[in-house]
Amino acid sequence: AALEGEGLRLSVTARGQPEPGKPDDVAYTRSVLEEVDSRANIDSSRIFCTGYARGARFCSRLASELSNKIAAMGLVSGVRYPEPNNATRPVPVLAFHGLQDTINPFSRSGARYWDDTVPEAIQKWAAFNSCKRMVPHQLAPHVSLEMHVDCSAEASVWLVKIS
Repeated sequence: AALEGEGLRLSVTARGQPEPGKPDDVAYTRSVLEEVDSRANIDSSRIFCTGYARGARFCSRLASELSNKIAAMGLVSGVRYPEPNNATRPVPVLAFHGLQDTINPFSRSGARYWDDTVPEAIQKWAAFNSCKRMVPHQLAPHVSLEMHVDCSAEASVWLVKIS
């Protein structure tokens, strides 16, 4: 299922928290998942959240608020670590981010919702998932991978950096 929030925007702001005065999009997501489950034969252990920019930030919020439903996240230009993180279990993360992104910057700059840098958010997810080591890989001349591995519940945290 693909979700649309009010005005085509899902409610997420600084530190992965809801926007004040906006609809509860976590409750909306929970309702959509329950409706889909009632109509189709789905494997509820294989519900993944993917998103780009605000959608990626919202996935980080869902992983915190619905960790009993969200199996893993695939994020493009928007990985966040929600604070507080209410997840009750480690959540695998696969994130892609451009180093030259000026809208959703990789390092500290930009809009208010970028309280942490992308590396800081990834490090916080890796710590939350109790990852024991980071293994770097150069995938192509302008593409590298940081794999945080040996994590609790095999919940690895991967960051693909594109320069």
